[in-house]
Amino acid sequence: MIRAITLVALVVSILVPADLVTAEERGIRRVDFRNYTYRPTCVRHTVRVSNGEHVTDRAGRRLWFAVTTISYGDLTADGVEEAVVVTQCSTGGSGTFSEATIYGLGKNRPVEIAKIRGGDRSYGGIHEVRIADGLVEVTRNRSSTCAICTEYLEMSKFRVARGRLVEVFPRRIEKEASRERIVLGDVTSDRIEYSLHAEAGQMMAVRLLTLSADAAFKVVGPSGNQLGDPQEGHWARRLAETGDYRIVVRALKKSARYELEVRLSTAER
Repeated sequence: MIRAITLVALVVSILVPADLVTAEERGIRRVDFRNYTYRPTCVRHTVRVSNGEHVTDRAGRRLWFAVTTISYGDLTADGVEEAVVVTQCSTGGSGTFSEATIYGLGKNRPVEIAKIRGGDRSYGGIHEVRIADGLVEVTRNRSSTCAICTEYLEMSKFRVARGRLVEVFPRRIEKEASRERIVLGDVTSDRIEYSLHAEAGQMMAVRLLTLSADAAFKVVGPSGNQLGDPQEGHWARRLAETGDYRIVVRALKKSARYELEVRLSTAER
């Protein structure tokens, strides 16, 4: 009887085509990332989560670490899915820091490909991650005034190339229509581009807040033409077109830290 059951199982396994085996059974989806050991940047040791969470409180030092979302998609154009795991971490203070980690499969085991930095809540904390058209889309909360008061959302796109993470510009800025002022900021050794939708008749002003001459910027209209030159780190004009305007920041030194104030008034009627 046992030999007969074994023979039936063998025959079935031979007859079932390989393409009927699901992605979950043969790929990264079979990895249980909610019961997994991580190497977060918030601490210097590994952290094991159970049911998506880890909590310890030793000698008055509290550590909270949790998995928030897991996304799947092919990021390397090889027909095999990767996973992007978003986590949050608090080491006892008021901050809650997020980051995203991209995993692939190597020798039938998960392998960390890259990390995508987040931040503390409204100071760059990850709002959402999705995979579309072979790219990782990361939306971050942004604020220049308060860790719990998001002023706008910044969406960045990344592709994986030869095991490295490469940003695909521009970064998309989404703000409330009622908010007239936002502050963009980062560090770059090359250039960073932002895209902001505006309407004809609105008054747009861009001002470099950074005192040192580490960076410069230009504004490009929806038609692809540069709209004049900033004077002493300041640019302003009433917009003639409706569409996406690009603010291109470039480094003038090896490493440039900058802040740009962008003001966008309501359109004239």
